[in-house]
Amino acid sequence: MSQTASVRVGGGVSEPAVIGRGTRQGCLLSPLLFNIYAEAMVREALAMLEEGVIVGGVLIRSVRYAADEATLAVTDDGLHRQMVQMDQVVRSYGMIISEKKTKLMMINECGCYTYEKCQILIIDTIFQYFPKACTGDNFGASCELDCNCDGTCDRVNGCGGTCSDSFEGNFCQALRSDRSCPTGYFGTLCGYPCHCAGGVDCQRTNGHCPNGVMCSEGWAGSDCQQALPRLLESPWVSDVTKDSVLLIWNAWTDGYDYGNGPVHSYQIDYTWTKDKDNTGESEVPLIITGDSTAEITGLSGFRYYDFYVSVRREVEGQVVAGIRSGPISAKPYCQAPQPVDSADVTSDSYNHMEITWSEPSSQCGAPSYNVSRRLLLIDQCDDSMADTVTWEVTGDTSIEYDDLLSYSAYEFTVLATLEGYDAETVYVIAYNSTESISTAPPEYFTVDSTVKGQLEYTWTSPPCGDRNGAVSYDYEFGEAGEEYVQRGNLMMASKSFEDLQHYVMYEFTVCPRTVVGPGPCISIQSRTLPSDVRVSGLEIGLIVVVVAVLLYAVAITFLHIQLSKHSGCDMHQLQPHLRYQLLSILRRHLEWG
Repeated sequence: MSQTASVRVGGGVSEPAVIGRGTRQGCLLSPLLFNIYAEAMVREALAMLEEGVIVGGVLIRSVRYAADEATLAVTDDGLHRQMVQMDQVVRSYGMIISEKKTKLMMINECGCYTYEKCQILIIDTIFQYFPKACTGDNFGASCELDCNCDGTCDRVNGCGGTCSDSFEGNFCQALRSDRSCPTGYFGTLCGYPCHCAGGVDCQRTNGHCPNGVMCSEGWAGSDCQQALPRLLESPWVSDVTKDSVLLIWNAWTDGYDYGNGPVHSYQIDYTWTKDKDNTGESEVPLIITGDSTAEITGLSGFRYYDFYVSVRREVEGQVVAGIRSGPISAKPYCQAPQPVDSADVTSDSYNHMEITWSEPSSQCGAPSYNVSRRLLLIDQCDDSMADTVTWEVTGDTSIEYDDLLSYSAYEFTVLATLEGYDAETVYVIAYNSTESISTAPPEYFTVDSTVKGQLEYTWTSPPCGDRNGAVSYDYEFGEAGEEYVQRGNLMMASKSFEDLQHYVMYEFTVCPRTVVGPGPCISIQSRTLPSDVRVSGLEIGLIVVVVAVLLYAVAITFLHIQLSKHSGCDMHQLQPHLRYQLLSILRRHLEWG
């Protein structure tokens, strides 16, 4: 800054004189212009430093009054970093820090409300205060500075102003303007760090990023030296509904939060997670102007959200968002839908049916449905059970089928679901495509009647009997042709009856019962054995007489043939005598009986 001033003496004005320090006295504009100039220097120097003292929840980095500047820190290292950064920035503005007017004040933690117990130490110059000695070619509060000397280097003053050919400045920390800056720096004194994305090195003179590379996050401007504002604290959730979240945050405050203002607006972004394979983020950020609250609507009640708040600032005619603050997590309040509790089934043919159900209650919108069909029995016999098939039904409460098999049993289930959250239970529908019976009557039907007064029947199950075809057997038993019969149900394939009448015809009928009712029957008639045989004396005598008569007839016939052949005797002459003899024999036998 080149300033001149003239002194009015009497009625004349002296020749202009150059002002080397301070501002022109009596000019209201001069201190204002100086304060603007100095404010820019201090803001730039302290923008990205987190040193300072927190007072009432606000981070105070510096205190300024007129041309005086006081920087605050809680550690030696922090204060020294501030001074080195301040020295480099001030030199880039064509000014220097006065060593003689720079002092160090150290205040202990009082722990009281009166100043009598507080210890205050004032050192004439900050450059004389170092707690320990350095070794090698380093100096500074933490021995972090290179000496860069053309001669000796001490712990307090470094080179004492005698720098090597490549460096200049009070501490010999500034690279000469005709030298290339170290990687990652630029500017007349190489005091400005490059802030190009990906760590790309910037141009030596103006800090521009080459080949269209953008500024790294948190920085903006053509030279990427504008520190964008950033909230020190994360936002918090004030309210949650089934599809919205209300966020609140502390407005960005200069001197407390990071970066530089002024604030143009705030930007809200979010990411969401449903499970490890299902994630996403907000497509369009929400911009909030003039407020520090935001209601984010249209959210899903079954996702977990992480919300971020960025502070936006206008830089060189463009509004740019700084580094995001957060995240703060929240989940909208939503529950799974209620189960389906009723359904109607209609059918107009064996292979066609329609299921219609009522929509259950759901807090977060209409659910969709998973309808599953499982084939239980094919023709009520084969239970090999084809795989369960599931259909997803959206925007409707009915489903039709036209590929059902005849004489088969099905099970349908309807499950209400919303955003992958299922109702607690499913609605079950049992359905038979047509009225069905077993495929055959019992097989290998036999009866055992070898025991007097007893009949035992056995049979085998029909072809599907062992695979849920016949689960039991109905039977009828009674005398053939009689109305009274005995009925019952059996779980086994056999039945015996005892204490039956002897030598009576009985009839037994058995019918297999399936899951849909009784099937074809089979019947058999069987007679029981007679009682024991007993013959009286009279019956024996009659039998003997009959046998004797038969023998007599045979003997007469035989004699007749023989006599006629050999002697020519007439048999008719002998018949009366023989007849008498035979009658005598019969009479004796009858008397015995």
